[in-house]
Amino acid sequence: MEQAAIPVFMPYLGPDTLRAVEKAFEIGWIGIGATTADFECAIADKLHTNRHVVATMTGTAALHLGLRLAGVGPGDEVIVGSFNYIADVQAIVMCGAQPVFCDIEEQTHSLD
Repeated sequence: MEQAAIPVFMPYLGPDTLRAVEKAFEIGWIGIGATTADFECAIADKLHTNRHVVATMTGTAALHLGLRLAGVGPGDEVIVGSFNYIADVQAIVMCGAQPVFCDIEEQTHSLD
């Protein structure tokens, strides 16, 4: 039996997601506002934590925030795999640090 191919570049947006996006556009707040605050609170509840949760608009922003929280700054080196997406490097450079590329395992694409 042949399996159906999973479309890599075609996102699935279910009806709930589409309604939420439509509501955000109607309200006029896409990245901040009550909906984002509700989302952050829901994530904190799901994680059973009283720590502050921050939603970001992009993965690059999330990586940058994580690096800053980890104390990465000028003069630091951050090891990244050579098979990579540019957002990692951009976030590292935004912190003033230097990306250092390392070899990866061919089968897993993980650091070697």
